[in-house]
Amino acid sequence: MARKRRSKGGKRRGWWTPVLLATVLAAAATAGWWYWSSRHWRPSEASYPEQGVLVGEGDGAVRFAIVKGLGGSFAYL
Repeated sequence: MARKRRSKGGKRRGWWTPVLLATVLAAAATAGWWYWSSRHWRPSEASYPEQGVLVGEGDGAVRFAIVKGLGGSFAYL
C-alpha cells in the first residue's frame, strides 16, 4: 500500500517548534529576572542595618532626599 504524501504547503510542525518556543520564553524570563535583581539589589538589612551611598566626583548632582527615601542614612563623599 502506498503512503500518502503531504503537500509542501501544509502546516506540519516539527518537534523543534515547541522546544524553541520554550527556550525563548525561558531565556526571556531569566533575562528579566537578572535585570530586575541587578537594578534592585541591596544588602541585607539584618546584616547591615546602616546603609548609605558612595558619591564620586563623576556622579553629577545627587538628590539626597531620594537616597534617604531608599533607606540610605549616610553618604561617603
